[in-house]
Amino acid sequence: MKRAVGLDLDMQEPSGQPAAEPAPDLPERPSPPRSAESPEAAPGPRRAVWLASTAILLAVTALFMPFWTLSDSVDGGPWNLDSAVLPRAPDALAVRPSIVYAGDACLAAGALLLALRVAGRSNAYEPATWRRDLVVASCLFVACLALWWLAPRDPFWGHVTLYAGNATQGRADVQTQPGLAWWTVLACAGLAGIGRWMSRPDRAP
Repeated sequence: MKRAVGLDLDMQEPSGQPAAEPAPDLPERPSPPRSAESPEAAPGPRRAVWLASTAILLAVTALFMPFWTLSDSVDGGPWNLDSAVLPRAPDALAVRPSIVYAGDACLAAGALLLALRVAGRSNAYEPATWRRDLVVASCLFVACLALWWLAPRDPFWGHVTLYAGNATQGRADVQTQPGLAWWTVLACAGLAGIGRWMSRPDRAP
């Protein structure tokens, strides 16, 4: 009898309350799987942001470089640069300014669209919109290239030999070709396209 009473006293706390039984261990809640849309799951969107940022800088730089040049050479002499047309200051005698400005508008729209998406971190919060606008920006850059191609009054890219009278008299070679700004905008379109490819949903981590 004393032994039974002693066991009962041992199971009570000093306060007189019975000892609480330990709570059963709850199973850990499994963490949700990473979504393929999140930038943590795929490093591609993060790299695409760097490509888009580079395209923005190149687009702004292109406005300060010639997109079309016209050179000539007399009687096989050295080539002289006659005209180097800038996007922001087109020469009305060499190109059609309205077409040049339309190309400038496409270039600015593409750069602004990328800037807004990069600043808003759309690659993380709006991946579908991010991918769509990369395609839109690339198309705007291509439209700029096409308009600049059509702007010059002479052929955009070519070589012509002119003679004063016949082949035995004075000869002048005229050469037209795209300038550095044209190639820079082409790089912008390529960077935006590569960024879209790197941001595809099925890209593995």
